[in-house]
Amino acid sequence: MFRLLTKSIAPVTKSILLSTVKYNSPLQLSKAEIWRASYPTGSRRSFAEQKAQQQSKEGEEPITPYQPVTEKLDKRDPNYPWKWRSFLPEHTYKPNLNINLERHHTPLDFRDRVARGIVKFLRFFADAFFQKRYGHRAVVLETVAAVPGMVGGMLTHFRCLRRFAPSGGWIRVLLDEAENERMHLVTFMAIAKPNYLERLLVLVTQVGFFAFYTTIYLLSPKTAHRIVGYLEEEAVVSYTEYLKGIDSGLHANIPAPQIAIDYWQLDSNARLRDVVLAVRADEANHRDVNHLKANLLYTKRGEEPAPLSVLRHGEVDPEQVLHKKEKKQ
Repeated sequence: MFRLLTKSIAPVTKSILLSTVKYNSPLQLSKAEIWRASYPTGSRRSFAEQKAQQQSKEGEEPITPYQPVTEKLDKRDPNYPWKWRSFLPEHTYKPNLNINLERHHTPLDFRDRVARGIVKFLRFFADAFFQKRYGHRAVVLETVAAVPGMVGGMLTHFRCLRRFAPSGGWIRVLLDEAENERMHLVTFMAIAKPNYLERLLVLVTQVGFFAFYTTIYLLSPKTAHRIVGYLEEEAVVSYTEYLKGIDSGLHANIPAPQIAIDYWQLDSNARLRDVVLAVRADEANHRDVNHLKANLLYTKRGEEPAPLSVLRHGEVDPEQVLHKKEKKQ
């Protein structure tokens, strides 16, 4: 009886529902129309976009050189005019080219000296293998440089879950570092194509370094961050030598890849030299961030949140943490 009643009511219900909409059948709706119905274009903007607009109206100077792109276009629109899928306009920024490139951390204890020794050992093999081929050097080493941020962010994430505690922004900082290093790789892939030997080297080095760095981070997070800090110091030196080679004519100052122009908000006529300057500034920032975290752990203040400038690609002096400790004593 119930089945007969259902069969008799179904056609009537279907005709009523179809008469209340513009379309004869829901299947005639396009994906774009379904999307627009689900996500109206008048939805609220993010807090970052609202804050950026407010600062631009008030004429305030940003606290860092970080300049996110804000726009009124809806990024969920299928016709959104942005060709990159690895990053969006708000992820782009202007590099801080005024960052202190000479900053160096003097080892504080035995673990710092071990970290510096490990980095010098790795530098020796990198110099012997790549010599002056800085484009290929960047392609291979950036695949390794993206490992520490991901490992540190992952382990910090798990630690916060176990302790039911916030990260103070450090998870975001470390994962952003890993993503930034990956963007360096994508950029240099458009400049130098690795050969089969270098691809094999990437595979072996990445697996070995991942296991090594994860073990170090589990045993001593301070030592792990110090290793990265010293690695980034060497990266600054390497990119400075790369710039000298470009200026001397040893390396051709070719046009910058379009992905680099969009990611770092460079001029449309930017060259390779502008890209290397931006990458070197990023490496100097990573150097300071990791030395800062190591210094916080050294002074038993590892639970302190990341400074706001660090969250926005700004400059930070890691040695200030040590100066504060001296004043307290």
